[in-house]
Amino acid sequence: MKRKDIIIIITISIILSLGMIIFHSTKSSDILLDKNENTKISEKIKAEDNEAVIEQDSAAVKNEKVVVYISGEVVNPQVIEMKDGDRLIDAVEKCGGMTENADKNAVNLALLLKDEDHYVIPKIGENLQLNTSSNNKSSQNNNLVNINTADKTTLISLPSIGEKTAEKIIQYRETNGNFKSIDDIKNINGIGEKKFEQIKDLITVK
Repeated sequence: MKRKDIIIIITISIILSLGMIIFHSTKSSDILLDKNENTKISEKIKAEDNEAVIEQDSAAVKNEKVVVYISGEVVNPQVIEMKDGDRLIDAVEKCGGMTENADKNAVNLALLLKDEDHYVIPKIGENLQLNTSSNNKSSQNNNLVNINTADKTTLISLPSIGEKTAEKIIQYRETNGNFKSIDDIKNINGIGEKKFEQIKDLITVK
């Protein structure tokens, strides 16, 4: 074989080797880029999933309910169900608003409602603080209506208890003595199981 042919063969071999090296290098780079791209896509999907979960949790919190008792100088004193985040003004409006005798400056209508609280809207000239009853037991007991001692006005503040029913409760006490338990109030004509369920957590005999 001539020297010239040998040089040509060696040159071709070098070119082929370089080509193979470049090919494999490019392929490895493409694979690495694909992996990086897949990682970014996975991280993006995970972030979107986390955002969706957070939004669902936030929506769930907004949909939570609170049950409060609004009494005193409102048109319709009652136990009502409100949304978490509602304020006292929202509950008062749901009860028909304040009466003409309500002392509007004696209460903070911007208060956030708390589940199981009792809010009393005072009368003008009445030295009565707004009551909330879920934080401690003694406060809760003080806010219960004692059906053995309550007068007509206080009894009427209970949900679904009108003047006639309040008079029947007082008449029952005078005739039969004090109620032994809150269940005894069902002996009053006009107070059935449905009405009892509305007031049982708001009354006491002690």
